[in-house]
Amino acid sequence: MANMQMTKTPMPEQDPQVRNHNFLEVAQGYTLEQAMNEAQRCIHCKNPACVSGCPVGIPIPDFLAKVAEGDIAAAYEILSNANALPAISGRVCPQENQCEGKCVRGVKGEPVAIGRVERFVADWAAEQGIANVATAPKNGHKVAVIGSGPAGLTCAGELARMGYDVTVFEAFHTAGGVLVYGIPEFRLPKAIVQNEVDKLTALGAGTATLSATVAGQTVTCSVTVTQAPCQHQWDDGVVTTEPTCTQDGVRTYTCQLCGATRTEAIPATGHTVVIDPAVAPTCTHTGLTEGSHCSVCNTVIVAQTELHQLAERTGRYNAL
Repeated sequence: MANMQMTKTPMPEQDPQVRNHNFLEVAQGYTLEQAMNEAQRCIHCKNPACVSGCPVGIPIPDFLAKVAEGDIAAAYEILSNANALPAISGRVCPQENQCEGKCVRGVKGEPVAIGRVERFVADWAAEQGIANVATAPKNGHKVAVIGSGPAGLTCAGELARMGYDVTVFEAFHTAGGVLVYGIPEFRLPKAIVQNEVDKLTALGAGTATLSATVAGQTVTCSVTVTQAPCQHQWDDGVVTTEPTCTQDGVRTYTCQLCGATRTEAIPATGHTVVIDPAVAPTCTHTGLTEGSHCSVCNTVIVAQTELHQLAERTGRYNAL
């Protein structure tokens, strides 16, 4: 029968008057009895929301059931099969917004302290020298993981379990990324991180090799990346060059996914022809024949020619 205690089993901590003189971890972890008591608070829902709230999908009720029975080795096997870094996530994972945030026990009272029990199981396995190093047979493929933060370490662990030869490259001197350089010792001890890194290194007799290689400084590499072609989604386009009477214009379209551009010709408008009327000659002015021009660009289409009436002029002069 489930333990219907309404509140979490308290976590032992350093006394404030002691911890203000050191940088050791404040939370000291559950004892076996405390972990079993807390695990027994799980009521094993038919549809466990805590599992859906876990980013890596740990079968939480299953490992809690083993802890409740006192079978910590079995609990660690279940836990480590789903989570490559249980000792770390049990300490710094935001359970209150994830698995514990979905726990039904939290509707009335406090949720099951899943993270604290997870930490206990991982620490117990480390004390016993137990590591889950079961992997698939090597598949002959090599993988490089750039960066040894929590994402890189998790990726390396999962790939190593699948049979890949994994090398993790880290720009700093110690593997761990933000786990080492961003979280203080009293919150996440460096020894805990190193122990998890050592377990990943031991996966498959060294298939996950952690090296403190300063990427870009002590080693360089050339990588060719083949990317699938973009399924372009073009916008409505903008006119970048207006068409004229004789020259085509240009409309430019931009892909809303990748930013690529393409152009399309806008046909020339052609001349707008205006007829220039003929001008009759006078006694003193030369006349013009009919012609035409473009009203837009003023290009002459048919030139007007002078119409000379010298004989008519001469006759008029003589009459005068």
